[in-house]
Amino acid sequence: MTPHERTRWVEAYVSLLRKATFATGGRRQLIKNCAHSARIPLLLERFPEAKFIHIHRNPYKVFLSTLHMLNTVFLRSQLQHVDPERLEAFVLRSYVQLLERFLTDRAQIPEGNYTELRFDDLQASPIAELRRIYRELDLPGFAEAEPRIHAYLDSVAGYKKNVYDFADDVIRKVNKHWSFAFEALAYERLEPGTG
Repeated sequence: MTPHERTRWVEAYVSLLRKATFATGGRRQLIKNCAHSARIPLLLERFPEAKFIHIHRNPYKVFLSTLHMLNTVFLRSQLQHVDPERLEAFVLRSYVQLLERFLTDRAQIPEGNYTELRFDDLQASPIAELRRIYRELDLPGFAEAEPRIHAYLDSVAGYKKNVYDFADDVIRKVNKHWSFAFEALAYERLEPGTG
């Protein structure tokens, strides 16, 4: 971004956060936005005490889930046909840009203001993982929040997640473009014929 674009973006984002904070009665905001993974220096410049939680997921699932999400969104909002090959190329390219930037910039986050977890661990043990996050980030209020967390988990107990098949072509594409992610995030790399 140019300096002017950067200033305008920060002003717009701060305005949005002020509205959200007002709407929630001044409570701390939890922002889930994967694009923020590439904005760490910018966010720290404006919010030096921000806390970061990086939830990562198996790269094969990221690829298929992102394609599914974009196809769902585009189906409802596109004004023209989006070529599936171009969409795949966009997903493959943007994940590299996002994750490489994140892996470089996360070292700038002050100690005690960053934690990470696997999405699968969060699904398997949500209470234990949330308790750990509260502890590692020194966040108050877990005891008060825990009953509401249990109630929320009970309300979504029947939710059926998408199931993804790691077809050989998916394994090849992800291995070719995202090989660095397996080592960086400690995921097992598959080979075609094993998915």
